[in-house]
Amino acid sequence: MIEAADGHEPARQGFQIVQRRTEPPITEQQNSDACLRLLAAQRQLYAEVKRSSDRRLATLFLVTIATILVGAIVPDSRNYIGGVAALAMGTWVSVAELRERTSIGQAASIQEHFDTGLFQLRWHDFLADRPSEWAITEAAGRGSLDGLADWYRPKTISSIVRPLDVLICQRANLDYGVSLHTSYARSLAWMLGAGIVGAFAAGGVLGYSVWNFVFAIAAPLAPIVVTAVNEIQAHLTSASNKESAEAKVADLWRRGLAEPNEITDDECRAAQDCILGFRKTNAQVPEWLYNRSRERNEAVMLATCSALVEEAIRHGHALR
Repeated sequence: MIEAADGHEPARQGFQIVQRRTEPPITEQQNSDACLRLLAAQRQLYAEVKRSSDRRLATLFLVTIATILVGAIVPDSRNYIGGVAALAMGTWVSVAELRERTSIGQAASIQEHFDTGLFQLRWHDFLADRPSEWAITEAAGRGSLDGLADWYRPKTISSIVRPLDVLICQRANLDYGVSLHTSYARSLAWMLGAGIVGAFAAGGVLGYSVWNFVFAIAAPLAPIVVTAVNEIQAHLTSASNKESAEAKVADLWRRGLAEPNEITDDECRAAQDCILGFRKTNAQVPEWLYNRSRERNEAVMLATCSALVEEAIRHGHALR
């Protein structure tokens, strides 16, 4: 059975099925005070996680350098200082990552609240807990509303039938950031390689024995190497998963162009499940890299979404 947006069989006029609409329109509802507050809350939480991650990586780097220098200056410390530093840093990293994952889960739930409200999709209780008003208000109070209007663009998204408008927004969520993940992973890989080469060079210059090298250089480097490898893998996985999911949503789009009413809300909900899962496990791109590329990425996203709207209109799916 073909279902309307409210879950009921659509009325028929002769042999023609009445168009489905998303009400209120996505590009209007997103600028309401309630929606802007949700966006401010999730953006603030993600920003805090990124700042925490940046501080953690910077601290790991500085402690590692300091430990290696102490080992070079104080020969008697070479056989134990690296192990002590590695244990301390490893414990601290584990605690910091646990706290960051908690904030990411909360931010993902708030963003899911925003999307499901706009898209008129049911909430999936088994995938996320509904965020409390207290958590939303507290996070939004620490943030700002600047630059949050017109989150999904162009405004003409709401001029086409449902669920094509929803699919465009979902594709935008999946497309955005793929290039950031791959470029950041590539940069981390180069830095990690250079660091390892530098470590071996330092050991040779200082005349370290194998035992000295293991405890004075390799051991203090271990936490930051493990962190870097995990980050590289996480970013590559995020990029790959998003590309795979985007291909599936693109398939829904092609089917929807042929007959929009054949795409059910359950299928849109399944795509949203993927997006929610990515948000909960997504590797975090540093704020500085995100801001540096933001203007270009948003221009690409706007051009892509505008082209999809035009494609839908050419296929006769503009709202009457």
